[in-house]
Amino acid sequence: MSLLLFQGQDQSEPSNIYWCPIGGGIEKGESPEEAARRGVREETGLMDFDIRSHIWKRRNKYSFNGRDYEVSETWFLSRVTAFEIDTSALFGLERTAFLRHYWWTQDELV
Repeated sequence: MSLLLFQGQDQSEPSNIYWCPIGGGIEKGESPEEAARRGVREETGLMDFDIRSHIWKRRNKYSFNGRDYEVSETWFLSRVTAFEIDTSALFGLERTAFLRHYWWTQDELV
């Protein structure tokens, strides 16, 4: 089992390197699950997958690109077989902020 994370860099503060899961904002009219599905498609190219369950919800505060954010995050679990990540649908800030992606093993995360 492994976990996909993206490594990013804050362009306004290049020393701010971070790892994050797939995700993004919820567009008007979208449910959290619909937004998660869209985020997976846009950030990985994966089109056909099942969301198994809602696993976590939290409030988070962070700074990025010179702005402060306070967001509500909803996390889902999805199990997939290994696949080649396709980031060609990334746009704007995501395209410049994401440096790479990596499938982390359980041993690497412990």
